[in-house]
Amino acid sequence: VIPTEKERENMGKNKLLNQENLRLLKGAEVTTIDLSTISKMWLNEFNQATQRGDIKLMLNLIDNLALESSEIADQIRNLVNKYEFNYLLDLIQSYL
Repeated sequence: VIPTEKERENMGKNKLLNQENLRLLKGAEVTTIDLSTISKMWLNEFNQATQRGDIKLMLNLIDNLALESSEIADQIRNLVNKYEFNYLLDLIQSYL
């Protein structure tokens, strides 16, 4: 089923609301990250690596992502370095 334009608009608003809620829950030090341009395949792989706590794979995936978007990769790497795995999981799952 292909979503209507209104449904797509609402999905976009929901993602923005989810991002805002995540930012508020974590506090002002965490920047909202827009993952809408990132492939579902990458998001799934990163989600699985994060669930397993496989930091080596997470950093490898981030290095690959940097080829497409260095800014997003840097933001995600910063969260990994701070061990913000729950935040990352919540963020990624809001895009899956």
